Amino acid sequence: MRWFRKFGELREREMLFKAVAHPFIRVSLLVVLCGGPFSPNVMAQDMLDLKVPKYEVRDVTIEEALRVLRGWGIQICLEKAPQHGEREDVRFSINLRDSTVREILNALVSADRRYAWERYQRYPGVPTSSTNLVNVFPLKAKEDPSNLMNIRTKKAVIRGFYAPEYVIPYIHYFIPELASKLHPGGAAMSMIVGGIGGRMKLQMNFEFEDMTVREILNEIALRTGGRGWIYEAEPTPRWRVFE
Repeated sequence: MRWFRKFGELREREMLFKAVAHPFIRVSLLVVLCGGPFSPNVMAQDMLDLKVPKYEVRDVTIEEALRVLRGWGIQICLEKAPQHGEREDVRFSINLRDSTVREILNALVSADRRYAWERYQRYPGVPTSSTNLVNVFPLKAKEDPSNLMNIRTKKAVIRGFYAPEYVIPYIHYFIPELASKLHPGGAAMSMIVGGIGGRMKLQMNFEFEDMTVREILNEIALRTGGRGWIYEAEPTPRWRVFE
């Protein structure tokens, strides 16, 4: 028993050494040492109240700024605002010290006033259904009937061996109402699904009923290892994984 425990300790040290060598894990490890979101003594604390010792971005877009925040272990999904013919996206700089995740998010949407943010709730109006996933989206996006993210499906099924990195970009082929909106003829369906199947990685058995496209993407993100997603309506609608 003693040798088994010793082997476990050595294995744990080896894994920690390999993790620290990875640039993203180094950021996560720093959060632990600073009492960040992965620290055991703050696990009971609300995610939005966790403090980031230093958050600084210079001349960035909202996507770039949120990517930095994701580096602190915050799960974020972004719907990008339409450019409306503008050649360049809004850029800004922020420098904060000992600020909570909530304060940082508020600062970001104040810097780019086209956006709002909210914590995803599985059942709106039920506080106990809150998750640690944050949605950032254009103002009034959720009330826009022309927004594809607001399409509600009767039933969507994702079943089989798929890599999440390929399910999210092709989400419109798993949601019938969205597929018929974007591809009325349905001609590309078999070709795209075949392409996804060629890179099988993860067994999925998801069924979604009476949910919007946004809610389905949120659930996929929550169930596949903390990934995020990005939706861009222009120049043509597309979805991608938020790296």
